[in-house]
Amino acid sequence: MKKAVGYIRISDKDQSNFSIDAQKKHIYDYANKHNTDIVSFFIDDGKSAKNFDRPNWRQLEEFIRQHFRQIDYLIVVKYDRFSRNASEGLHKIEMLERRFKIIIASVFEQMFIDYDSPFFFKQRADMLVNAEFELHVIRDRTRFGMHHALSEGRYVSMAPYGYKNTRDENKKPLIVVDEARAIIVKKIFEDYLSGVPTIEIYRQAKALGLSLRGHSTIPDILKNPVYAGMVNVPAYRKEPAKIVKAIHEPIVSETMWWECQRRLGVLKNRTVLNESVPLRSILHCEHGIPLTAGESRGRSHKYWYYKSNHCGLNVSAKRIHDKFDELLKNLSLEDEYINFLKKESADEMEVLLKERNRNLKSCKSGLSKLENDITRLEEKFFSDQINHDTYTKWSKIYQSQIGALRNDLTRLESGYDHYWKLYNAQLYKLSDIHYLYYKMDLLDKRLFVKQVFNSTLYYCNDVYRTAYLLDILRHNELILKEKQLLYIDDKINKNNCFAVGAPERS
Repeated sequence: MKKAVGYIRISDKDQSNFSIDAQKKHIYDYANKHNTDIVSFFIDDGKSAKNFDRPNWRQLEEFIRQHFRQIDYLIVVKYDRFSRNASEGLHKIEMLERRFKIIIASVFEQMFIDYDSPFFFKQRADMLVNAEFELHVIRDRTRFGMHHALSEGRYVSMAPYGYKNTRDENKKPLIVVDEARAIIVKKIFEDYLSGVPTIEIYRQAKALGLSLRGHSTIPDILKNPVYAGMVNVPAYRKEPAKIVKAIHEPIVSETMWWECQRRLGVLKNRTVLNESVPLRSILHCEHGIPLTAGESRGRSHKYWYYKSNHCGLNVSAKRIHDKFDELLKNLSLEDEYINFLKKESADEMEVLLKERNRNLKSCKSGLSKLENDITRLEEKFFSDQINHDTYTKWSKIYQSQIGALRNDLTRLESGYDHYWKLYNAQLYKLSDIHYLYYKMDLLDKRLFVKQVFNSTLYYCNDVYRTAYLLDILRHNELILKEKQLLYIDDKINKNNCFAVGAPERS
């Protein structure tokens, strides 16, 4: 009787079509039909066939080296179980058949065919090429599916720290904010933009419960656009790589994230920053094109100007800055607004503190109950009322719940006192935004403008325009319009520019 070795391979993507049991049955039936005895099986579970670097294939080859004189065949169900790389597959077949005199047989072939026939060589080569072709189809289909999902703003990988994986109503992958961890993520971004050293940010984040490790932990978090409600879409065929708005909820603002990228040096920012033209590249012309800047030399001075080659705009930097100074003065809050904000904030803080105290009490009560539950569980285990599996199962559940409650407790006990004091100490500065702006360094000036106008500040016909202004600064909206300083225009078109025309006078 002839003797054979069976080889089975399944990948993560095709187990439903090629299960281990199904392949084994096909190989046994084929061997019995041809009066052949299977002496051993080798199975690679969840392994790709793009190469032969598979643990059980290596064991198979070693088995053949030791017992090749007692083996006549190596049987597989189909050649795509053997290899999806045509050139490597043909080379491996030649090595096994020439060196060890072992014939590679497929369940879908007759065993007693002429393996030396050139026609069979072509047929086998075609089957291996088809197997490799199928692999490329699978990969392309996967890449297309990933690209399509990412282009729609759907994050499809393992959720980054601060988010949890879930599925929407259509069973499609979705990530949602993990509130406890999101607090740590947001603090990392805020601390970085406040100038806190990265090593100190990491130390504080660890103290709050950050579970990630490694020297690159903080930079990796800061560079990830997912936290700003965006996803990276890699280049696909002729489409370039891009970043698109995601469908999940952000933890930090886009403005904050982009400023972090600039400070990290991730952005190849070609804008040359200069104190003489702080609005360069963040102020736009009427067509939404960022303004560049230049200088001209007089007899004794240099004169800066802002310009746009797209629409021919060329305006003195002094003219633009004087107008901006006046705009800032009119954005400043009067004492009555500041007092109102203090009172409203105090009322809201009182509500928050009451809610925090209720949650603290609930957390401590829950922790106490869970600790008692674990004590009772241990007593039952040591008195043989429950077995080891039951003890392990419930112990894990209790420990998980305790960990979550301790996280909540740490967050709640951190309190709001520090932020409340900081808020009260800094609130008065809103009474002179013009002074505050000129006390900032250049980077903070640019960040300020981006945040106040959400990166949509335009200059047209000697008037500033925007599609957005922070609500807290909209108290003088009518006066700003009347003085021809700022026109809030929400009719920004798809090209990120507005309908040209001077604002109406009130």
